[in-house]
Amino acid sequence: DGDLTMETGCNTAGSSWELDGDELTIDRPRTTLMACDDPPGVMEQEAALLRALESAARVEIAPDTLTILDAEGAIAIVAVRG
Repeated sequence: DGDLTMETGCNTAGSSWELDGDELTIDRPRTTLMACDDPPGVMEQEAALLRALESAARVEIAPDTLTILDAEGAIAIVAVRG
């Protein structure tokens, strides 16, 4: 359980999360409210990221990869260690 902080390319956002086994709950992120158009598409990227986090239901962890899945088992986010 902990806090989540992110930089979306335009705004910053924060939330809290809770893990129970592989069940993941992420509270609705709080964001700053700037509107950006540089680079193009950054607001769409931000909206997609926030939707993905809000849909989180389960997590799978493998070496160097974290996958967040929604309630139907569809991939919401994949994070890969670089």
